[in-house]
Amino acid sequence: MKKPSLLCLLCILLLSSCAQFSRYQTGRTLGKNKGQIGARVVPTAITGQDINVATGADVSVGYQYGLTERFDVGASLSMSTAMHAYGKYQFYGDKQSQFAGAFEAGYETIFWLGAAFEEELPQRFHVSLPLSVHRDIHAFFFTPKYVYQIVKDSNNSHFAAATVGYYWTGPKKLDFSIGYTGALVFGDSTFNTGESINQLGLAIHYNLFTKQ
Repeated sequence: MKKPSLLCLLCILLLSSCAQFSRYQTGRTLGKNKGQIGARVVPTAITGQDINVATGADVSVGYQYGLTERFDVGASLSMSTAMHAYGKYQFYGDKQSQFAGAFEAGYETIFWLGAAFEEELPQRFHVSLPLSVHRDIHAFFFTPKYVYQIVKDSNNSHFAAATVGYYWTGPKKLDFSIGYTGALVFGDSTFNTGESINQLGLAIHYNLFTKQ
């Protein structure tokens, strides 16, 4: 079985991780029959024992829709051709409560990284717990996350991540958020030397089917 090189795994991380660890949202769902279009810009830095500093960035767009008051579904597509589909269930709080909590699960795959990596396209399974505190148009959020990555013909990896950030509900259906994500990589025998991923993301959200 062929082992992926450090360079190959580094390219996968840089190209695929930027848009997928967080959408910089709170623990609230949108509500029944409401939608939201989002766009994110996420610079990324990877450090580790075998890596001094590797940097990259990604841009992604996504759409989220409320099937019920407490359950949303959505999908996002990044510049690196990573597609992420997910469901989000709000188990605590409502649109007026100060605190909100949700459970989210999703699946991600990448369509293309170039011919050199055709056998290394990863699949990822996401589980996260978005939590937030709200006051008027302001909110602060904290989202712990676990990601299990499967790479064809190689060992698999685990990501333990957390995002902290600020969400502002703006005028004319536009919301804005910013956040920091830190993640550690575990479990791959060829890439298990203390690598960490650091991201600072900026997102804009446009709300659909709502009254101004």
